[in-house]
Amino acid sequence: MAALIVLLIVAGTAAVQYFKGTLTQAAAMVMAIICANIIAFSFFEVLSQLLITRSEDAFFKGLVPYIHALVFVLLFILSFTIFQTLIVTILKKTIDLGDMTEKTGRVILGAFSGFLLSGILITILVMTPMKGSFPYERFEKGRLNPQSPNKSFMNADGFITGLFNMVSSGSMSGKRSFAIVHPSYLDEMALSQSSLGKKNAIVTASKVMEIPKKNAAWLIPESTKTTDGDPVDLKRGYELVTVKIKLSRKAGSFTPSQLRISCNEKENSGDKFSGKGINVYPIGFMTGYGSIQLLSLNEVIESPSGTDYAEFVFQVPSDYIPVLAAFKMNNVAEIPAIASEKPTETQESL
Repeated sequence: MAALIVLLIVAGTAAVQYFKGTLTQAAAMVMAIICANIIAFSFFEVLSQLLITRSEDAFFKGLVPYIHALVFVLLFILSFTIFQTLIVTILKKTIDLGDMTEKTGRVILGAFSGFLLSGILITILVMTPMKGSFPYERFEKGRLNPQSPNKSFMNADGFITGLFNMVSSGSMSGKRSFAIVHPSYLDEMALSQSSLGKKNAIVTASKVMEIPKKNAAWLIPESTKTTDGDPVDLKRGYELVTVKIKLSRKAGSFTPSQLRISCNEKENSGDKFSGKGINVYPIGFMTGYGSIQLLSLNEVIESPSGTDYAEFVFQVPSDYIPVLAAFKMNNVAEIPAIASEKPTETQESL
């Protein structure tokens, strides 16, 4: 389906620009799409959260699963209309480059516009809680491997999200780069939707995750065993990191694929929220006996108690540090500096 979407839109926009457009209009369309995409990605989460907090209202409750997609669409359409009008107005003067150059340029820019639009459309469809392989299956059922996602035709949606990640990790990063908060937005959304059910949503109506401001993360020995008494299958060049996280009752049931930490390179520790991060998902949690209870990414965990912290375990590359924890698609919390070992009870109470 994704391939059909890309081909139809690319062919359609190329044909429209060839028969009815001008080179100026084609160039304006490309610029307007790129600018509108940046605006939509920059503000859709903030505006979505404002609506999600009103999800107790009967009208908004049914829209919550689709709110990210709806807000993104509205922002994109509004921004595109404004930018398209402004750019066409500024570029009123027709540039004569010859008939052949004009037609060729219109087709190339029209096709590129179609590629961008198809990527945006697929991204919007991925935001919706649709089960199955529509518009495409990013992860195989029962085999959730964040390291090996499937890609859409020509990776159109990956190009769109990657373009914004590149922009946000530069001078437009703000306090937190989008590439740190969402190192791989498409994977995060697909993994969050991997086990959808009546009690398992991809967003929460309020803040449900809490991490202590200090003594919340530490390294654990590689010799730590699982609850079965086996050594952990630790990848070469990785470390075992425990992060202390408390989820309230309102978190509802969830899967480990809906909980992740974003890690940045240690060389960026001076400004840990800049640049581009990587996602790491939990392999399990620490038990009261000092062993690791392993979890699969699609294992459903019932609603937490809301009173106790859980010590989730992650395999983190040794040249990266955790900077943020994220739960579902609208809960983010900062992770303080990692300790070399688990703090004592006295240290934790400070």
